[in-house]
Amino acid sequence: MKVRVPVDPTIPVWATLFLVAVVSTLLSLADVLAFSQETRELPNFMQEKQLKIRDEVPDDAQAIFDLTAAAFEPKAYSDGTEAPIINQLRIDGDLTTSLVAVADGEVVGHVAFSPVTISGSSDGWYGLGPVSVRTDLQRTGIGSKIIRKGLSRLEANGAAGCALIGDPDYYGRFGFKSDGRLHYEELPDRLVQWLAFGDEDAEGVLEFCAAFQS
Repeated sequence: MKVRVPVDPTIPVWATLFLVAVVSTLLSLADVLAFSQETRELPNFMQEKQLKIRDEVPDDAQAIFDLTAAAFEPKAYSDGTEAPIINQLRIDGDLTTSLVAVADGEVVGHVAFSPVTISGSSDGWYGLGPVSVRTDLQRTGIGSKIIRKGLSRLEANGAAGCALIGDPDYYGRFGFKSDGRLHYEELPDRLVQWLAFGDEDAEGVLEFCAAFQS
């Protein structure tokens, strides 16, 4: 928007230029505030769908299976075992924490936590995964919300920490780190990450439940 200020020969040039700058700034600020107000009036996904995070119930099992299978199907690194792994963890009694994100009565996100051992010792450490979000709703923050909820649950229940295999650029935001002290099979150490809830660090060989080996 162009700003025009009447020129008065009795007013110094510097004063006129200053006035132009002030008016331009105020108009720009008004535009920003108008845009911000318009944005606030548009409900985001979380508000519009009233996302709820809760523990899974028996009736969620099939929805979790279908959600997980669909979420991992297009991933080049997936071997298609993620959904069956969750079912097996449940059967074996190793599904320590299983949280679902629900919107409009539909399961749109899920995260699983199960016990792990580090160099043969199971001192309160748990593994994160699989975690999945409905394909059309990925990158909306749902995954982060259920992961944080699950980690808070583990810590509140006295867990020593959590470990996982994944992208350090993503999981680093939750506090996970890969420092080369935790190993898993032949995978690069940078993908093997851990998060301690107390003073105990993770060091050694990571091993997941039997469901991950079948």
